[in-house]
Amino acid sequence: MRKKLKNTARRLRDFKLFFILFFIIPLALSGCAKTGYPTPPQTTMPAPPHMLTAKKSDGGISIFYEYRGNIKSVKGFFLYSRFFKTKKEMTSLCGGMAPFAFQNLEFKKKFSAGNGAFFYKFKKEDLKKGYYIFCSKAVDGYGVKSSFSNHIIVHVMP
Repeated sequence: MRKKLKNTARRLRDFKLFFILFFIIPLALSGCAKTGYPTPPQTTMPAPPHMLTAKKSDGGISIFYEYRGNIKSVKGFFLYSRFFKTKKEMTSLCGGMAPFAFQNLEFKKKFSAGNGAFFYKFKKEDLKKGYYIFCSKAVDGYGVKSSFSNHIIVHVMP
């Protein structure tokens, strides 16, 4: 009788182990059947900023831009630039640029000009003689970027 109980207990233990290994673990690791990247709920692309002007100052150049959309829905701004030695070399405007700066709105006191306007200051020693094209993009809390803003072209002379 004891042998039968031991055999039954061992079979039950083996069945539980088999069930856990071949049904429970694969089911837990499989996840849901949805494919693709997760998408944030009902996001809309933020409005692009508007590049206003570039002003020469003693220490370099300041780029001014403004945001006319809902500023509370924006996390910050990516700023883009492209350098050309001569005007003839300028082929494309904003497309294909890599951002050189991100201005986080949590720290907007450092770069706010008031009334939805912002600026970025370039030091004189960081600029070369030639032409610069500047553009910007807004980015929301989910990382969705706007389209490019309009561009401004700045001619830097020594």
